[in-house]
Amino acid sequence: MTAVIADFPQHPSTSLAIFLARESLEICTRTLNTALQAIPSHGVVDLLVNGNPPLAASLAKLINLPSDVQRSCKIRVWNIPLGDKANAWNTYIHQIWESESLVFFIDGYVRLRPDSLRSMASALASRPSALGGTGVPTIGRSAERLRREMLTYGGFHGNLCCVRGSVIAEMRKRNIRIPLGLYRVDSLMGAILTFGLNPLDNAWEPSRIVVVETSSWDLDMKSPWRWDDWVGKGKQLERQFRGEMENAAVKFLFTVLKHQPEGLPADVRALVEGWKAVDQVGFQRFVLSHPLPALAYRRHCRQLPDWSRKDEAELLVQMKASDHGRG
Repeated sequence: MTAVIADFPQHPSTSLAIFLARESLEICTRTLNTALQAIPSHGVVDLLVNGNPPLAASLAKLINLPSDVQRSCKIRVWNIPLGDKANAWNTYIHQIWESESLVFFIDGYVRLRPDSLRSMASALASRPSALGGTGVPTIGRSAERLRREMLTYGGFHGNLCCVRGSVIAEMRKRNIRIPLGLYRVDSLMGAILTFGLNPLDNAWEPSRIVVVETSSWDLDMKSPWRWDDWVGKGKQLERQFRGEMENAAVKFLFTVLKHQPEGLPADVRALVEGWKAVDQVGFQRFVLSHPLPALAYRRHCRQLPDWSRKDEAELLVQMKASDHGRG
């Protein structure tokens, strides 16, 4: 494992949550190594493995291996049995967060650039009114377009984003939870922040999220010649339509009905069915616009998964600063 960089003086306590599910141990190791290069020395790194107990166990064993490298941050490995990213977010917010003043979130296949977190922390420190921050993509066919859009209109990218601890404390206090099964988790979190956690009284204000052009990451590109990647692309297209359906339901809930985020339905099925019940015209217009939205609705929003393990989270290992360098 590699060493951490210096502290972020603007933020007395910092944590980094990494969402892991289907990644290989090799990819997880690369992600962790780049994270340790970017996190401040006083930081906490939480590896949130959802729906993959063998991967969680392998990471716990890896973290426990003796090392000659001195690391001063704390590393924790969590096994979250339910394989659902929305539930992993809820678990972090309501069970794991320990009052850090700034929390970064990244996906498990993301390789942070060394100064990415520092840049975002500095940008947020210069904008006291902002509730969170986001990096911008630089890798991929659509990265340039998306980066321009985010810098112009705002946004919140799930590959690399951050939220102030005061926001997480408010979400805990009001029991704000992301609907289980949601695909566009980052879109919903972005909407909650952009409304200032209060769609009833606040207007949509993109400046509540700082878009930081100098904060970015690397990732492995998909090959255009591999059959598995073509199959994955088809599934991704269906998920995109599913995400657009979720976004339409959230938009109606927040902008038309002016619901507060603590009133969000418990799962994505209830979210979409609730939209359908009160806005049948808008719902039908969306579903009939293309075959894939109808398919996404039938496959993902009418089924009833088993959410019984949603409150389970097991801390497998906690590596404190004093435990490092035992080799």
